[in-house]
Amino acid sequence: MARAARPSMPRSVVYAAQCEATRFRSKAIARAGGLQAALEKFTGPLLIVWGEHDVTAVPAEAAPGLAAGRTGCSWHIVPGADHWVQYERHEQVSALLLSWFG
Repeated sequence: MARAARPSMPRSVVYAAQCEATRFRSKAIARAGGLQAALEKFTGPLLIVWGEHDVTAVPAEAAPGLAAGRTGCSWHIVPGADHWVQYERHEQVSALLLSWFG
């Protein structure tokens, strides 16, 4: 049986709908404090990439705190990006990953 064709939606419409659907829950989860505790258990290299305008934290304050005292850790704040930095500024995030993986 053939699948029915799905209507095509512009990526920006899908992105906007997903932001609205998840925004309120993600802020509470992000601010619950579990990230720092989880990272304390992880001893491998770490790359932190945050959007400049992320509403779940103040990236310029959070990133240095998460990276403090860790060897093999670097962090970057991507200008002009919000919470979904990997979608909003995918070229910059891809370049950071390629450089980090070396």
